[in-house]
Amino acid sequence: MLKICKATIDISGVDYGELSVDYDGGEHCLEVTGLPAGIAGVICTYEKDGVSYGTSGVRDAGEYSVTIRFILTSSANYEAVGDITKTFTVSAITPDMSGVTFDGESKTVTYNGVAQSILASGSALGVTGVAYTYYEADGVTPVAGNAAVDAGVYKVKAEFTFGANYDGSAVAAQWAELIIEQAELTVTADAASVVYGDGVDISAL
Repeated sequence: MLKICKATIDISGVDYGELSVDYDGGEHCLEVTGLPAGIAGVICTYEKDGVSYGTSGVRDAGEYSVTIRFILTSSANYEAVGDITKTFTVSAITPDMSGVTFDGESKTVTYNGVAQSILASGSALGVTGVAYTYYEADGVTPVAGNAAVDAGVYKVKAEFTFGANYDGSAVAAQWAELIIEQAELTVTADAASVVYGDGVDISAL
């Protein structure tokens, strides 16, 4: 009696492609090539921090554990191939701040008794917020209450925060200048006339 045993598949030549890509807003997945005879295809399942992201791919920055399951062309003729686990990384990118206007800017206003400000304008992908800190003209001494009210020259620092897909560690704070000029003081006297010798009620003037 002739017994034909199932064949063992060698997957040592399988190529799993790039294991690290940069975030670009699109979906990314492992590109598994070089499958040997007996393997019809693969199913990749993505997981991060205990959360499953399915089998189509991943989009957001992070380090994912990818379980690769090999699908046989015939379970009758080939021994099952064990799953393989790979680490797939989507790297956060450095934000492009070229569209933001603030650094080196200067704004001049007139004293009006309330806090005044200079704000960043423009846009940049990944920016989620801006924190402003006001300093005296030396750029070192913080302004009390972080509010520029009185006449003078102020240095203003803008620090940006970013979403998880963006690495802002290399983005420096930006600086601008706010100048509050003194307001003109206008004094208006009420017109009054008296007859010589008459007493004047000072409180009525």
